[in-house]
Amino acid sequence: MGKITGFLEFEREERDYEPVADRIKHWREFVLPLPEDENRKQAARCMDCGIPYCHGTVTITGAAMVSGSTFQFSFTSTPGGSFTILSSSNPGQPVGSWTVIGSATEVSPGQYQFSNAPPASTPQQFYRVRSP
Repeated sequence: MGKITGFLEFEREERDYEPVADRIKHWREFVLPLPEDENRKQAARCMDCGIPYCHGTVTITGAAMVSGSTFQFSFTSTPGGSFTILSSSNPGQPVGSWTVIGSATEVSPGQYQFSNAPPASTPQQFYRVRSP
């Protein structure tokens, strides 16, 4: 648990995201980290309540083309989670316009994987991981 009164003392700080134009050029993490002192304040807000909102992060751990035209990516998150995968040919579209294409498989506790063979008519495909 963090500081007992931390939740009351420190406002929640959201992290910034790398611009879409930059992040579509690589597979690295695109959520920008907070400075160390701000991370400490945010950690002090933890009440160890068990609600997964604060802990439900997804970290991409690998992405590759496998067996020809099949794209596969893996990520880590809370063990036992349920994740829906959405896709779009335009990452700037509102989330409601993305297409649900399947669910991730938990291959070991906290390790998830998803594979997709996008249609040949789609030159670029972008993916989003959603937890219900």
